[in-house]
Amino acid sequence: MKKITIKFAFMKPINRYIFVKRLEHEEKAGSIVLPKTEEMNVPEYGEVKYAFNHETMTVKEGDKILFEPNTAKVLNIDGEMLHIIQERNVLRVL
Repeated sequence: MKKITIKFAFMKPINRYIFVKRLEHEEKAGSIVLPKTEEMNVPEYGEVKYAFNHETMTVKEGDKILFEPNTAKVLNIDGEMLHIIQERNVLRVL
């Protein structure tokens, strides 16, 4: 994953790209917590922070989503790590 630091206060994605803040999640099996590891190929969980405003977009700002792992570029915008992904890499809107 390539990490880039941006000093702009606001950026707006273009085309069908969205900016996502990755949220941590843990899998539970009964009372046992199974933490996510890098070797596991499980979907990432996050919240859409910025989305291109187009009537055909299925995701909107504020949506919680699952997206394909290892498909995002990471930006540091004002101290917040945001992933840039294409809408086609969104697996599910929760």
